[in-house]
Amino acid sequence: MWGAAAVLAMAAVAWARRRSNRRVAVCLLAAGFIGMVLETLLLLRYQMSNGVVYRHVGWLLTCFMAG
Repeated sequence: MWGAAAVLAMAAVAWARRRSNRRVAVCLLAAGFIGMVLETLLLLRYQMSNGVVYRHVGWLLTCFMAG
């Protein structure tokens, strides 16, 4: 699984090096992905520290991102 992720990352870097517009697209994609991961981790950490972990975390994240 990690090997596939590494190959995918190397392919994305090779694709992005061809044009500067693609570099911007990859940077925006990476920033969005990192933001979503951090949001999920912070939300789950808050829920666990307060003793309330929601059963439908996916629905909660969808509503949180829509707002």
